[in-house]
Amino acid sequence: MLERLQRSFGCDLRTLALFRINLGLLIIVDLLLRSRDFRLHYTDGGVLPRGELLQTLNYWGPSLHYIHGSAVVQSILFVIAGVLALGLIAGYRTRLMTLLCWVMLLSLHNRNIWILQGGDYLLLLLLFWGMFLPLGARFSVDQALSQSGPAKDHRFVSMATIALLIQCMCVYFFSAFLKDAPSYVPDGTAVYEALQLETYSTALGGWLLNFPTLLEGLTIYVWYLELLGPILIFTPFFFLPTRLALQFMFITMHIGFLLFLEVGFFPYISIVSLLTFTPREVWDWLGQKLERGGSRPFTVYYDGGCDFCRKLCLLLRTFLVLPGMKLMPAQDDERANAIMQEHVTWVVVDPEGVEHTKFDAVRYLVSLSPVFFWVGKLMPRKPKLEMRFYDWVGANRKRFSRFSARWLPYRDNSFSNTWLSTIAVGILLLIILRGNLASIDINLPQPSAARDVYRSLRLYQNWNMFAPKPMGSDYFLIPVGTLNNETFTSERGSRIEEPYFGKPNDARGFYPN
Repeated sequence: MLERLQRSFGCDLRTLALFRINLGLLIIVDLLLRSRDFRLHYTDGGVLPRGELLQTLNYWGPSLHYIHGSAVVQSILFVIAGVLALGLIAGYRTRLMTLLCWVMLLSLHNRNIWILQGGDYLLLLLLFWGMFLPLGARFSVDQALSQSGPAKDHRFVSMATIALLIQCMCVYFFSAFLKDAPSYVPDGTAVYEALQLETYSTALGGWLLNFPTLLEGLTIYVWYLELLGPILIFTPFFFLPTRLALQFMFITMHIGFLLFLEVGFFPYISIVSLLTFTPREVWDWLGQKLERGGSRPFTVYYDGGCDFCRKLCLLLRTFLVLPGMKLMPAQDDERANAIMQEHVTWVVVDPEGVEHTKFDAVRYLVSLSPVFFWVGKLMPRKPKLEMRFYDWVGANRKRFSRFSARWLPYRDNSFSNTWLSTIAVGILLLIILRGNLASIDINLPQPSAARDVYRSLRLYQNWNMFAPKPMGSDYFLIPVGTLNNETFTSERGSRIEEPYFGKPNDARGFYPN
């Protein structure tokens, strides 16, 4: 029974690697989306200058974005956050990158809390729990250069995996409790009511209004899925079919949100959170389906005196997913050494004994990858520019070796659960569970220290989108002001004598972001 529970509340290390990559991508996309209204929301020339922020808010958290209100400084902070996200995607010093990405995102949120929604809070929470997990144990720079070698078992279970998975399901379970209006159950009219709101409905959503009976069934289905799914997904019995079925149902629900509702970035973040439930059987099945020549043993000979050369081979083996790739110094093989000395190249010997050198070896390795084999088909057969680049790297490999020794050192990538981290994560889990219970008016006693932790770390838990029911009426905004004693409105984009307050033809089109 204990093993079954560990399976229910554990995560596959490959799943955590996918989670890490998706988190980094989400951060980059989020930064790009926010940059569209960059000056408006994050500089002192926008709607919320730093002085106004600190004077008017009852509570404000720490933020690096308070340093300076200029567009230049804010741009630098955006770029830094993007670079850190790239480091997270690559799995370079993964734990540090996860921490720094969380700090930068927290800082960004604290700069302007008025434009945040549930998806923003969820992304911050996913990063927070990720700091306590071995996100760099697979498909990472840390794994490639690990002195301890990869863990043989892909399974990982800890208090942090329990906290992460429970956090992901709290979004749905407590959302169902907050949706306590009759329009959900028993009436089943909530989806219809939501799609009538032009602010939220897409063109497809407007078309779906023609099927009220279908919408009634969807309303009841979604409500019961949010209520019962978070419980059933942890069942230790019939684990695999139940887990996969519920994961599919939740993900398709969010795909429906993307197609029929304008709810921002929230569905994408939610789908990433749901992918953390992917069991090891899926990865094993994918590995069998995608198995290519890279699983067969073959040898790569590199310059044994070049630190950069060996590390590059290790990185290629990891990111191209080539478990059959054997590494040997060319100096240990007379034939390979002769080729290396004559042509200044590494030597890749395939299972049939055919030798590949220089850029041809690169193309061959990429073609073996179960993930990037399609890139190999696009690579030129007679590359000129690529060959020049390869020769330039080969001629400067000593310089690259000095760089790699400083910035890409070998390190111990092992991950262990200490009793202190287990206790800390357990306490934090209790804090977020209490926050969720408070959102449905179950207020348990809370020490002031726990309340301060909850607020300062932004562990907010209030999943009330379309709760207790969708809005009864739609709205649109017509901002009106004066400039040089002339009245103007953003609707027209020009000066007018009298503002027009009639309903526009496309109210949602006024707010593309």
